[in-house]
Amino acid sequence: MKTVTITNTKNHLSALLNFVRHGETIIITDRKQPIAQICPTQNKNISSNDKLSILEKQGLLKRSESKSLKKLKEIIDLAPPKSKGNSSIIDALLKERAEGI
Repeated sequence: MKTVTITNTKNHLSALLNFVRHGETIIITDRKQPIAQICPTQNKNISSNDKLSILEKQGLLKRSESKSLKKLKEIIDLAPPKSKGNSSIIDALLKERAEGI
């Protein structure tokens, strides 16, 4: 949430509206007393990228890096370990840990 004076609001209205467009709420003060609030409307036509930007600016989301996504896909694509003969899943897990996979 951003706080600005009436003078700053008049002088920088376009920039402040750009903050609001991206999900920020603006409090307007007069002699350090809050008198008005500018907040985004509930626009249903906001793109998913803008929604992600809003969540990111609020600190609720951190976008992953492409390397992380590639590594995650590699992990998901791995086949689960299969037990051999009469061995159990526990034995397979212990063996996998011992091999350092």
